Amino acid sequence: MAHIPGKGSWREILFGLLLVSLLGVLALLQYQWIGQVARAERDRRKAELEAVAERFAQDFDGEIEVLARTLMGVGASAMMNAPSDFPARLQLWRSTSRRAKLVASAVLVDRSGALDLDQPNLPRSVPASLVPLLERATAAAAERPGPPFTVIVDGEAAALALPRAQLTADGPATVGWILVELDAAYLRDTFCAELFRRDVGGEYRLEVIHGQKSLYQSDPSEHVTTPEATRELLNIRFGMGPQGGMRGAGPAAGSTGMPWHMGGRIGGRMGGRMGRGSSDMGSPNPLHSGVDYPPPGWKLLVAQRTGSLAQLVATTQRRNLAIGFAILLVLGAGGIMLAVSARKARALARLQMEFVAGVTHELRTPLAVISSAGQNLADGVATGEEKVRSYGALIRDHSRRLSDTVDQVLRFGGLSSGRAALALEPASVDSLLDQAVEDSSHELATAGASLTRHIAPGLPPIAANREAMGQCLRNLLINAARHGAGSPITVRAGRDGGHIEIDVENGGPGIDLGDLRRIFEPFRRGRRAVEDQIPGTGLGLALVKSIVEAHCGSVKVNSEPGRTCFRLRLPLAERG
Repeated sequence: MAHIPGKGSWREILFGLLLVSLLGVLALLQYQWIGQVARAERDRRKAELEAVAERFAQDFDGEIEVLARTLMGVGASAMMNAPSDFPARLQLWRSTSRRAKLVASAVLVDRSGALDLDQPNLPRSVPASLVPLLERATAAAAERPGPPFTVIVDGEAAALALPRAQLTADGPATVGWILVELDAAYLRDTFCAELFRRDVGGEYRLEVIHGQKSLYQSDPSEHVTTPEATRELLNIRFGMGPQGGMRGAGPAAGSTGMPWHMGGRIGGRMGGRMGRGSSDMGSPNPLHSGVDYPPPGWKLLVAQRTGSLAQLVATTQRRNLAIGFAILLVLGAGGIMLAVSARKARALARLQMEFVAGVTHELRTPLAVISSAGQNLADGVATGEEKVRSYGALIRDHSRRLSDTVDQVLRFGGLSSGRAALALEPASVDSLLDQAVEDSSHELATAGASLTRHIAPGLPPIAANREAMGQCLRNLLINAARHGAGSPITVRAGRDGGHIEIDVENGGPGIDLGDLRRIFEPFRRGRRAVEDQIPGTGLGLALVKSIVEAHCGSVKVNSEPGRTCFRLRLPLAERG
């Protein structure tokens, strides 16, 4: 016959369905939320990365622009500079800049020859390391003789070529170059390192390159092979502007109305840089239109230190998903535990009700017999010595049964609450078994069970509380008598190392497998005991387990059809 779930089962099924549905909805929402958070985090980190690259590029280019503006001059007066003016301009920059060590040397090269700006009175030729830069600059000037002018950079020598412009009959033209050689060690170890610490920080890796050559690495052990943000460096342009003077400076003194200004890739940077193809006021500049500038050659590469941005965001997303799903699992496990606890609470309540009913029966039955026997004695119904003795024995036996039931309940309550501390003392196994057999003799006789003992001679004493251990052994004997269907009972005792093992065995029908796993639980009575209406409270074996464990021992049961054996394992008493 199929099992039909009761009301409790239907409630549990409904609760399970609701819990699974709720967790599914939460998991879906969580996945969407974490995806949105991951995308927002990716955009935020990308913006931070771009801002870091932009900040470093601005500060890097800004220092070079200050150097270029100081050496080249501003406004129309810059077109009138004589060669003798440039050494003073270099000294002015050295005296005002905190980056004076950035310039290793500077040479002015024009039609009249080469002039060392640090030592203008000494003859000077173009250093061999700067010859390729001068050739590139000269070729660029030949291709674009007029404005806009550009700064030519060399990554191999870490040098700049600044155009020297003059007004000619055909307009502004490049008539020479100021070759500025940068101190590569200072550029790498001091200048770029300070900018990195100030503008970037340890979360990112940064590298400045020229072609395939690395000019600076924030992490010398690793190149930035997959940059996530790039910027061109030293992309400085010069041209003619309609407003007069450098942006923000106003017309220069003695301006002819056609002074020159500085421009660059980002408008407004350093007060004078602007994008290609635009004037210093943001309006189109025809002088810049259609000019194909060569790339500056210096690049800034920036990447995440802990991996690519996509990997970092993906790792964060996976971690957040793992944490979120772990929380959902905890919630689900909590819900399941709540349902299991509720089920166990209901089962325990049912068992307690059955226990109350069993205890009530165990108390009421002997009380009824005692009351009836006492009433008969009082009313003179029982006459004669034999009849009185019989009624007295009946009252004695049922009083003992009543007292035993009360003792079981009180002792179980004390052991369960932990308030009953047992006083242990050395006790002989023989004497304990003798007393237990004597105390359970009435139940053994009622059940018609014979008892056989096999006690090894010379057993040492065990550490025991006589009263509690006597009740434990008595419970096992009464249990074997009641459930053994009148089969013989065998008691064995022997030594195993530092323990004494006591077996109580009967030849009854055995214990059902379903009951065997829970036989020591309180208030639990086996199916066959309930069906056969065998008296009991469901506390006997639970009390056996509690008493044995209070003695630092253990109890096990082995049952099969035709044989059931309970084994106690108790420690020996310590010798004083």
